[in-house]
Amino acid sequence: MNIGIEIQKSEVQAQPEWPEKKEVTQTDLSKYTLRKIDLFRDVAVEKVNSYKEEYGNGISSLISIYNASGKTLTFANQNNVHGHNSKYPPTHTILNGQWSVVLHVHSSGAAVGSQGALTYLIEDTDIEASFIFDSSYSGSNSASTLVFPKAQLLTKDMAINMMLKQRYEADGNIVSPMTVSYGGFNATVSVGVASSPLYVFTLSYADESRDAAVGTSNTDADVAQKENEECQH
Repeated sequence: MNIGIEIQKSEVQAQPEWPEKKEVTQTDLSKYTLRKIDLFRDVAVEKVNSYKEEYGNGISSLISIYNASGKTLTFANQNNVHGHNSKYPPTHTILNGQWSVVLHVHSSGAAVGSQGALTYLIEDTDIEASFIFDSSYSGSNSASTLVFPKAQLLTKDMAINMMLKQRYEADGNIVSPMTVSYGGFNATVSVGVASSPLYVFTLSYADESRDAAVGTSNTDADVAQKENEECQH
């Protein structure tokens, strides 16, 4: 389920401090959206907690995703290493400025936790963002993020390897966010310490040089091509 409303460039332009006639870049929109992260945070947490209460006992992953990328995120695929979210699935799209919440639960009767990844395609790019979670049956909870070209399909083995390579363990408190970047997009995650922890994922954007160089797409190839063309003139 999604929580909140879309934040558009027109809202940024309407701010009293915004210079008249100044164009709003994707970086500007992302920075503004990040400042609004707390607007619906409590509502999102309350909703995913209600999913958990409805589900009952058992290891679960309470997943919340905040989209501050300046683009719409479209659900691409899911990797269920252990467990499922058949009753509380991800929504098809997440608009800029929205929270999206998912409850992923362990497999009934199995001595395993809740482990998997949710992957989204970023609008007008060939870039995908994966949010990887591991609510352990025994041991610490962990999470990681991955921002990568769409051509690199995320398999279950890759998801596991990423979690092992970039293991981000809770240490008794809500941990400080880890950031993974690619193509100007920055993905962060923090994870709680409960047996059914809250994961807070964010996706933002910050690259003024790309804002200036990019026309209809934010791919590395587009930027490189424009730079080459400028060098030739």
